[in-house]
This record gives sequence, C-alpha cells and structure tokens, in this order.
Amino acid sequence: MIYLVCSIIAFVVTFLITPMVIKAAKRAGFVGIDLNKKSEKKVAELGGIAIAAGIFSAILFAISANSFTILSGMFEDARQLDTVLLLAVLCVVLLIELVGFIDDTLELRQLFKFVLPMVAALPLMALKVSWGTISIPFIGEILLPPSFYALVLIPI
Repeated sequence: MIYLVCSIIAFVVTFLITPMVIKAAKRAGFVGIDLNKKSEKKVAELGGIAIAAGIFSAILFAISANSFTILSGMFEDARQLDTVLLLAVLCVVLLIELVGFIDDTLELRQLFKFVLPMVAALPLMALKVSWGTISIPFIGEILLPPSFYALVLIPI
C-alpha cells in the first residue's frame, strides 16, 4: 500500500509542479530547441526539477510513514522500509538533479555527462546496494551479477 501511495504522491507533485517549472524556466531564459522535432520551436529546459520534486516528496512521505507512529499505523508495510537506503536514494536523486541543472545551464562536455552519474551513485555503492536479483513490476525477478548491478545499473 505504501508503494502505491508514494507513486501517487510522486505523480501528483510532478504533475502540479511541471507547469510552474516551465513558466519559471521560460521567464528566466532557460529555453532550447527541441532536437527531436523538425520545427525549431523553443521549449523550456530544467524539467528535471519537477521530476526530482515528485521523487523527493514521495521518499520523504515514505520516511515519514516509517518514522511517525500515526502514519506507521496506517501503512503496515512502511515498517519494512530501510530509512538509510531511502536517504541514500534521495541523495542520489538530488545529485543527479544537480548534474542535470549544471548541464542545462553550463553545457557540460560528454565526458562529464558520462562520469558524473557514476560519482552521484556513490551513496548507493557505499551501502553495498548490489543484490543478485532485481525485481521489475509485472515482469518478475532478473538475476544479475553484482558487479554489473553496481557499475552499470546504479549509475544509470
């Protein structure tokens, strides 16, 4: 139940904040040409801020549901959540958002775009988050070697 509620929170926050981020980005001049379209219409950049806000709010709610008695009673499955792992994921999300923001404002070179996500994944690597299997909803569990998980999937 906690996963469903967190997903809904992330969606709603992202959905509500996206128009505000677009408006603010256009006002501040953070626009670029959409390279995936034939027209050269200018579109707002910095959209990752809205996505990060949605993830941030969902993780904070999950931590709250785990920590506060009133929410713990409502969400029994929240007690199984690992708060340290959630905080590490939050740290990674915010670091990746920072990389995206810097890229949108300073135009990072391709090498930095490749290396910085790996650096941002260090909090998860420090916790040795390298399970042998990953669970994908509606598909099931997939067995991966730990080195592949730590060096490829976490930085992605």
